[in-house]
Amino acid sequence: MADPKRTTCVPLRKPIAATLLDRRSGARLRITIVALAAEAMRFTAGRSLPPGSMWTAVVRRAQPLAIPVTLRWSRAFERETFECDAAVGTLESGERRRFEALLPNAVAPERA
Repeated sequence: MADPKRTTCVPLRKPIAATLLDRRSGARLRITIVALAAEAMRFTAGRSLPPGSMWTAVVRRAQPLAIPVTLRWSRAFERETFECDAAVGTLESGERRRFEALLPNAVAPERA
């Protein structure tokens, strides 16, 4: 049986630029969201991030969208770039609808 904590993110047609904010220190880090799912996101960042750390991903739109995330893993990707996977935290209903509006940007998985 599949692990319920494991979610498959779908690659985005066009990556989304965002800012990652540390909830404790207020530190900022630019990221690029490259894949999304209703419960998770995958992004690239300029440095490695510790698993289990809690952040807020801010997507700049007409109205900024703040998405609470908990980092699951981080690994070296390309030169000075790291690929990270994070679980999406609880969102209020209005925020959840705005977040889910980003999902159609994802590429539909191919069926065998």
